[in-house]
Amino acid sequence: MDNTHRKVLWGLVCILVAACLVATVFGCAHQPSIWVQGVDGANTGGFIYNVGNSRIAQSGAVDEFRLGSNEDAFFDGLRESYQVFAESEDRVQLVHNCQIYTVRHYADGHYALYGELFWVGDSDGAVWKFPFPTDKIDKMAGGDADSPQPYVPGTEFTVTCDLPYLLRFYEVYGDAVKVEGNRVSYGGLTITVGDGGVIEVDVP
Repeated sequence: MDNTHRKVLWGLVCILVAACLVATVFGCAHQPSIWVQGVDGANTGGFIYNVGNSRIAQSGAVDEFRLGSNEDAFFDGLRESYQVFAESEDRVQLVHNCQIYTVRHYADGHYALYGELFWVGDSDGAVWKFPFPTDKIDKMAGGDADSPQPYVPGTEFTVTCDLPYLLRFYEVYGDAVKVEGNRVSYGGLTITVGDGGVIEVDVP
């Protein structure tokens, strides 16, 4: 075999290897559905919706992805499949298995699917989840209120909604959430809704 044939053969091998690598990466990134677990983990099955997508990141709690279809067609399909709790220009909140999940469309074109909740830590280092309409969080000292599922670094934050809105939100969760006046409890954690949109978190 002369040098020319060796170079051609080597070139074909390189192309084949590159094609396999691209196929492998694409196969890992391309998914047939979007899914996340809810505030109770996998106990109620979480949320899954069949739509071909290119996955960006998946933590189990938040699924970030891109779609080939446009936002209108995607959101229309979601509205037809689930009860809508609320929606705005860039997101739709859906009711599934007595929980609320959000699909949000970001300015850069990607989407995120996540359950509506915030995280908070206690003095022992344990982390707690609490269902909450995160799009209504206004200010959070030391935290990122715009995160899909924000972490509350302290015991207080402010919101742009009132108690009646929160009560309507928690009606979706049924007996899993206990409401007594302006106090709401879930999974051993309690929040108190105060004047001026102040939410106090009673960390165990």
